[in-house]
Amino acid sequence: MNQHISCLDTNTDDSGQQPNHGVGPVSCCCSNRFFRLYLCGDLDGYRMRFFSGHAMSKNWVAVASAEHVRLGRSNGFMQVSHGKSAPLRRIAPGDRVAFYSPTDAFRGKDKLQSFTAIGVVKDGAPYQVDMGDGFSPFRRDVTWQTAAEIPIRTLIEQLEFTKGNKNWGYQLRSGLAEISELDMLRIARAMGASLT
Repeated sequence: MNQHISCLDTNTDDSGQQPNHGVGPVSCCCSNRFFRLYLCGDLDGYRMRFFSGHAMSKNWVAVASAEHVRLGRSNGFMQVSHGKSAPLRRIAPGDRVAFYSPTDAFRGKDKLQSFTAIGVVKDGAPYQVDMGDGFSPFRRDVTWQTAAEIPIRTLIEQLEFTKGNKNWGYQLRSGLAEISELDMLRIARAMGASLT
């Protein structure tokens, strides 16, 4: 009898295989070995293997309403701080970015407070788009990953930039903040996204 065991509940051995535990053949829900490492909770192992080839890449949390994030996600771009270019120039191709949405609607009063997108910045520089009525925001192209939107409250006590910090939102006031590699992996894991 085959038994499917979630990677979230098991560990892999040094060969990347899951332990059998005497329950018969085990099927893994993840085909990518490195992806399994962080799904199984081995963040340090994943970091050593994946990030060793991406030493210059950085990790960012960007801020925008969910409706704007979804528009960018469906069209392959990111935009922050009402279209300003300066924040986008801090980002480089290959950097990873997760969007945090305090609200669902632009200038809304709801409290969505969720991560709503995650991806990797594509090659190329920020570019400007004429939206009409004198509004020409700057954007960067991003390869967005398939990911679930998740409330940040589920990660408050896990992320380095929020744990034990009641004023964690203050550091996001500029619309873009650098975070650690491990925080990005924790966010990706919670969203069910692969950054490989």
